[in-house]
Amino acid sequence: MSKGVFIGIDVGTSGVKTVAIDITGKMIGSHTEPLEMITPKPGWTEQNPDDWWLATKQSLKLVNKELSLQGKFEILSISLSGQMHSLVMLDKNDIPIRNAILWNDGRTHEECIYITEKIGVELGKITGNPPLEGFTAPKILWVRNQEPSLFKKIHSILLPKDYIRFMLTGQKFTEPTDASGTLLYDINANKWSDSLCGKLDIDASFLPEIVKSDEIAGYLKSDIASEIGFKKDIPIVAGAADNACASLGAGVIESGSLMITVGTSGAVVAPCDTPLVDPKLRIHLMRHVLQNTWYQMGVVLSAGATLNWWDSVSGENGLETLLSQVSFNANSNDEILFLPYLTGERTPHANPKARGVFFGLHTGTTRGDLTRAVLQGVALALRDSLELMTNKNRFFDEAVIVGGGAKSSKWKKLISDTLQVPLKVTGPGEGAPLGASMLAASTSKDNFSDLEEVVNNWVHTLGTTEPDTGKSEYYSDLHKKYKNLYDSIVSEFP
Repeated sequence: MSKGVFIGIDVGTSGVKTVAIDITGKMIGSHTEPLEMITPKPGWTEQNPDDWWLATKQSLKLVNKELSLQGKFEILSISLSGQMHSLVMLDKNDIPIRNAILWNDGRTHEECIYITEKIGVELGKITGNPPLEGFTAPKILWVRNQEPSLFKKIHSILLPKDYIRFMLTGQKFTEPTDASGTLLYDINANKWSDSLCGKLDIDASFLPEIVKSDEIAGYLKSDIASEIGFKKDIPIVAGAADNACASLGAGVIESGSLMITVGTSGAVVAPCDTPLVDPKLRIHLMRHVLQNTWYQMGVVLSAGATLNWWDSVSGENGLETLLSQVSFNANSNDEILFLPYLTGERTPHANPKARGVFFGLHTGTTRGDLTRAVLQGVALALRDSLELMTNKNRFFDEAVIVGGGAKSSKWKKLISDTLQVPLKVTGPGEGAPLGASMLAASTSKDNFSDLEEVVNNWVHTLGTTEPDTGKSEYYSDLHKKYKNLYDSIVSEFP
């Protein structure tokens, strides 16, 4: 007798990851197919949507092969997560018009100024977000301004995971968590904003229909099923944006819970049961996977990417060697500060011109000191976001940490100390693709009544890192120095 399996696909920046989870929540298959970024100019980042599709098919094939070696399994449903904001434009034949412009692309500064002048404070009231270079709407305007011949070919606009779902099913949809990152979505009314589309002169017919994150949004086409070795007509569930799926996979879906992500980028995610808009729009507000649920999010554009950069330029071969040289004995008199703004920064500065900075070097500074500074700088950047979400009526007594940073005990402890918050690691792991597989499982009514039951059955705590509360004052002072450093040099970044 075959065993039921749920597939989660994450269309990430560095790779497409596919996982297979059985009904009990056990990981029984996993494969990541790597992707490359295209950088036509400094600050520009692109990827070819066809590369996502090829990577997805290869990843599915290899996971299917892995399953076949373990016994007989029936794939019950599939769902997806993916990088937010990235712009995919299709022509009338559903062929990508150009490379996708990615979430960490910084070319749209002038378009953001235009949006601010055209929309004003109404933008924050409708979307819960400021006009930033990473969002989708400025990218659409950039193509209209800079590549008008291509713009005229647009027939539809999709986000990364939605493009892959379209390739799997032939159906074009999106859902609230990804729509939240476009600057064209009414976060209160859960629909595309006619007002914003009208004022920006963006044809709303380009945009896909919005369905619920846990809703079946098509079925696997027979030709694709045959190519990858699956049965046809497997239900494909809408899915969610990567941070929403990572939050779901970590069990962080209720108001009062908290998730810290340390991957290529970093994020602080705090679910809420009312749409909490930051008056200064320093932190984002997005829809979550459950109906009538939102989440606030602060973003560090370069987290793990910063450590990878430092590894590549510091003369070491591999992160394990690099981290082995680090001393974690805090000494305020000898602390090197590092601003991890290699590609600008999102929260709280919304400054695409910000850049990385080492401060406090002296003749005794070692490579290990600088490595610690890099790790510490990311942790302090995460604290920026956490402080914006914390007030007298809202305090977080623990967080779940996910991403590559969660696998380093040293970095995890440093983040816990810096935030002064216990950090839990939950299982079965795998972040965003796990959350996608949970959304897939929630539609299997023979096994689960709803999404909350999937979370309760699958997610469990694997361990907790406690902060050194004796260092609370030290890290408060260090964070003040960190903020002061930015303030003192911000005028020099341009």
